[in-house]
Amino acid sequence: MENLIQQAEQVNYHFVNLPTGSQFKVFNQLDNQKHMCNFFVHKSDIYKHTTLSNKVRVGDNFISVGKKDIRVTKTDPNWFNLGVRVFGTYHIYYADGTRIKATGWDAMIKTNMYKFHHLNTLRRQFEKWQAIEPRLRKFKNREEFLADIDKKYQTELQAMAKQKAEYQASIKAKHSATHANNHNRENNSLVDNYNTVYEKNKCDPPKMSEEELSELLVELDNLD
Repeated sequence: MENLIQQAEQVNYHFVNLPTGSQFKVFNQLDNQKHMCNFFVHKSDIYKHTTLSNKVRVGDNFISVGKKDIRVTKTDPNWFNLGVRVFGTYHIYYADGTRIKATGWDAMIKTNMYKFHHLNTLRRQFEKWQAIEPRLRKFKNREEFLADIDKKYQTELQAMAKQKAEYQASIKAKHSATHANNHNRENNSLVDNYNTVYEKNKCDPPKMSEEELSELLVELDNLD
């Protein structure tokens, strides 16, 4: 069973040895006999270039790819599979106007095509969600949807922080009031004790010892 799982995980890619001595992962392969990586590309990122090739926008840069390696997906005519041969030769056009020639594996690294593919995969997935969930159709793209979610989340955090502060303030006020009541109750108890002793002994000499009387007077002097 474990071997079957490992085989299933490796179906979509394989590794090749590069002239540099390192290995390169052939990503998202459609044919394991070809050293070709495949990337999702929206039709809006594909431009006419020559008779045999198209320019494909990858982030801020472009790469020229043979038309035979750009094929529409089976599930959505707006999306294409862009095949880049690991040992093929490609021209890269940078945003500053610079043009270089690079081998396929190096071109994929220089244009960061893995990140480009990952973002397009998420974009495609969001479009599928929109197709089945009408509430998502008000958003132009996945980024706008995530920004809306983040805004609502931040609003909830602020509301929670406000509730927490109000709760802490009420607890503090309640604690202060309770402390004041207890303090007043203690003071009143001392006065009651003194009045009781006074009423009891006002006609008779006090029966308290000098030490007890001194302590009581000190306590009375310390009353707020």
